[in-house]
Amino acid sequence: MELIIRQAAECGVKTIVPVTGEYSQKGSIASLAGKSERFARIIKEAREQSGSPVETAVIGTADVRGACEVWRRMSEKARNTSAAVVLSERNDFCVPFSDALFAGVTHAALAVGCEGGISPDEMAALRNAGFASVHFAGNILRCETAALYGIAALQTALAEFAK
Repeated sequence: MELIIRQAAECGVKTIVPVTGEYSQKGSIASLAGKSERFARIIKEAREQSGSPVETAVIGTADVRGACEVWRRMSEKARNTSAAVVLSERNDFCVPFSDALFAGVTHAALAVGCEGGISPDEMAALRNAGFASVHFAGNILRCETAALYGIAALQTALAEFAK
């Protein structure tokens, strides 16, 4: 999680929501407790190193439905200019990345599964909350690699739409 936080802060991600998924390793979730000061230091160092003007924040751990509710509240004001993507290791119900986004997006969310992936029930909850499922052909990535890959793809696509 620390690596994901560092990379996300360097990339200018505003909000990080650690999610306890059905397939999460329980030890890794327990290890997040009491780390807010450590996460704040990681974010501070990452922002200094990268020059990111974005104030990154890690909010409390949530389950998938809780994370969907966080996104709903965050995107409420940007209803017609928000988009949400969930990376899937399977190709079921997926759309091309470019179809999940559109010109004018001002708020975007990216959901990435934990080390065990996202369960079918969790994927359905994400889709019901407006997340478009996207599958990148090729290798199945570790969660920390997928997070960085997804952030880069999202930022690149949004920059292309902005042109």
